[in-house]
Amino acid sequence: MTAILQQLTAPQLHALACIAKDASKVRGKLAVRSYDVDFGVQITGTLNVAGNATCTITKKPSAERILAAILETYGPRKRLEIADAITADKLELVDESTLQLVTDLINRLATKSTSVRRGAVAGKFDVAVID
Repeated sequence: MTAILQQLTAPQLHALACIAKDASKVRGKLAVRSYDVDFGVQITGTLNVAGNATCTITKKPSAERILAAILETYGPRKRLEIADAITADKLELVDESTLQLVTDLINRLATKSTSVRRGAVAGKFDVAVID
């Protein structure tokens, strides 16, 4: 891979990456085996690079941690009873006020952080295979 990085410029590499994204769409057409490839490609077009943007990321706590914290307040028998009730599809019996309380709890436990998201790289290209 390092040889490719030395031979191609950043815009050329990104143009290849944009074109190669579509490769996953035809993965089903490949049989399981090795393929010998030897071809050239001429790529012409315009590569567009968007600017970076600041965004807010909200991370909610895992359901496992919340449920463990709740179950921890009960004794071993009650924990098993609650676990059995949950696995017996009694979740339909939860009333709206309890559901709202849990939603509020999860939102209060959520943490927010600011992050810089890189701008998208896209383009329109014409590709010609050179034999």
